[in-house]
Amino acid sequence: MRYINLQKTFWLITVVLVLLLSQTPVQGATNCLMASGAPDRDCDGFSDAEEASPIAGVQTDPAKADLFVILAPTSTGTSLLQDNPLGTLIASAAPIGLYVHQIAGPISGIRNVTATQKAIKVQESLYVGAYLGVSPQGNPDMVDDTGASVVYTQKIKSTVAGLCTTSKGVALVCNDADGSTIGQQAVINKYIKHTVAHEASHQLNLKYTCDSTIGCHYTTITSGSQSPTIMDQSVFYVKGTKGVAWYIGTKYTAADANLQLRIRQTSRERGQFGKRWSAWDRLCCIECRTKK
Repeated sequence: MRYINLQKTFWLITVVLVLLLSQTPVQGATNCLMASGAPDRDCDGFSDAEEASPIAGVQTDPAKADLFVILAPTSTGTSLLQDNPLGTLIASAAPIGLYVHQIAGPISGIRNVTATQKAIKVQESLYVGAYLGVSPQGNPDMVDDTGASVVYTQKIKSTVAGLCTTSKGVALVCNDADGSTIGQQAVINKYIKHTVAHEASHQLNLKYTCDSTIGCHYTTITSGSQSPTIMDQSVFYVKGTKGVAWYIGTKYTAADANLQLRIRQTSRERGQFGKRWSAWDRLCCIECRTKK
């Protein structure tokens, strides 16, 4: 008799679960609302109504998340940004459902694209110090208007050039480990594009889970058998007697793909994570080294 009761209970639970699951939105479906209550299907901070018309001259899709980027070359010398500097960000973001648009914008001050959402800004600097890049951590509409990711292109160039040269000044073979990038200048360009994508991604709140040791990053790979990612803490390389092999990440991870809707937080999420945002907005990502 006890066995029959348990069996009936099991089938009752199964029926309830089926009914509940049948009412659950399919994966990828969203139900975001703007502060005004206007629908925002893709949770990118632009309402469906706004996306019915071009935004900043771009016709967007209300079912696809959009990100606007202001890229500011250096104003103090000759820019080292070459070969489509946003290329890695654009190519890697599309597979996780994020569509990137470059727009002109102010060198400083307000970055508003609409009344409710901002572009992110990436600034080039030729300063040579300890860092290859720095960035605020947050979301486009939550980073302060003066906040910007900074990519130190001259530092990247000198870092690659230094490692691809012997102590006696003899140039070494300098290639990307996957064979797609050949030569020192090509490696420099790829490293710059990687760093642009890496620092910009911190303004998308990637990597979402942070810790006190490596910040908002993934642990740097330690061997050529591993695959580097955009949000690794640093770039890994292997230097031999005849050359240097670089492992420069150009892709996001599967975990990053789940965070595409974190571009703009709902009021509920702001309340839930408010303390965390205020703390991390004051911190910087520091992409300061390569790792041998």
